[in-house]
Amino acid sequence: GGEDSFKIDVRMISFTSLDLEEKISEGLFRDDLYYSINVMSIYIPPLRDRIEDIVPLTKYFIQKYSAKANDSVLDISKDSLIFIMEYKWLENIQQLENAIKSAVLMCDKNIIEPDDLPDYLREKKSKSKSRFQIENILTQKNMNYHEKLEACEKEIIKQALIETQYNKTQAAKKLGVTLRTLRNKLKKYNL
Repeated sequence: GGEDSFKIDVRMISFTSLDLEEKISEGLFRDDLYYSINVMSIYIPPLRDRIEDIVPLTKYFIQKYSAKANDSVLDISKDSLIFIMEYKWLENIQQLENAIKSAVLMCDKNIIEPDDLPDYLREKKSKSKSRFQIENILTQKNMNYHEKLEACEKEIIKQALIETQYNKTQAAKKLGVTLRTLRNKLKKYNL
């Protein structure tokens, strides 16, 4: 409650998953506030479009919540990671963080297994899902054989990446191709 003036330097960072311009046009967000806070915009794609970020975030959250719980959870099994990589993260990082927090609390070993994961992550086994997707591609009438070949190749590359925790060198070995070839395929298929 003083009367002295102090010079301060403040920067505000805000984020939303909403389209604020759309909300302004609907009358649900004030335009003056929008223009005050929108000095610089940075678009961050949703987590489901950034598969390469899922493994490092998962490992970070395991360390964070294992330390908070004074627990000895050190890692996550490949099978568990497959479920996590295949899931479409609609709520982004917060949803992933909550899933890992839950798994750490449920885990009674030092490695998170599929049974430790929340039920919604384990609803479908990813290998059978990939197999189903490939079978579905092969039965498509509206695709020529070249298109089918490329679609199947993309699915197989995705599965190799998931099984190797997105380690490109290991995935290339698993696929029997050079790292350069794999990188070219990742670029080609936007993976």
